[in-house]
Amino acid sequence: MPDVSMCMNVECHLRDRCYRFRAIPSMRQSFAGFKPDDDGNCEHFWEIGYSESQIRSTEEAEMASWRFFDVQQE
Repeated sequence: MPDVSMCMNVECHLRDRCYRFRAIPSMRQSFAGFKPDDDGNCEHFWEIGYSESQIRSTEEAEMASWRFFDVQQE
C-alpha cells in the first residue's frame, strides 16, 4: 500500500469504488474515517484505477473495519 491514509467508513456509499477503502493495507498503515459531504461528495475519494488484484473485495474491507472498531472499543 502506498503511503496514504486508508478509509474505514463502512457506511460510505462510495466504498465499492474507492481505493482508500479497498486497498490492501501494509503492516504500518494509517486509517481515517473520511465522510462524504451533504451532497455525497468526498474530497478523499480515490477511484480504483488499476488491477483488482491490488485491492480487497468490499466485503473483506468491511470485515477488517468492523474488527478494527471492535478492538478500539474494548
